[in-house]
Amino acid sequence: MKCLKITKMLIKFTFLTILMVNQAFANCKRDDFGYNTKTRQAVLINRNIGSLKINRHGTVINGKWFDVYDGSYFEGNPRYDIQIDHINPIDYAIKHGACNWNEKQKLQFGNDMENLEATHTHYNQTKGANICWTPYRDWE
Repeated sequence: MKCLKITKMLIKFTFLTILMVNQAFANCKRDDFGYNTKTRQAVLINRNIGSLKINRHGTVINGKWFDVYDGSYFEGNPRYDIQIDHINPIDYAIKHGACNWNEKQKLQFGNDMENLEATHTHYNQTKGANICWTPYRDWE
């Protein structure tokens, strides 16, 4: 009977802990980190290694990039095939205390060029918010 009571207490404590953590994250959104299309364009321009074409709206429409995750090159319009990866993901930062940062710190993190990489859509989506993810690289 004592074991059952302790188990019920642990379950209740675990539930309350999860509830408290979820409430803390509820007030923190990815949008708070300021990453937007301007940042995307800056990364595409900064990481470009070939000729670059930008339309009259300031959007990169053609260029050449090296994908650090698979060692390949991508040349052409980056609209669909290239995503910008936060090497240290925003979702990971949120889960580890970034909700407590001030607005300036959040914006710095979300737009830190040292933490952003142009990569093929496949690799960015495979990685997700996993900080320990490493791609298969047979080119090294």
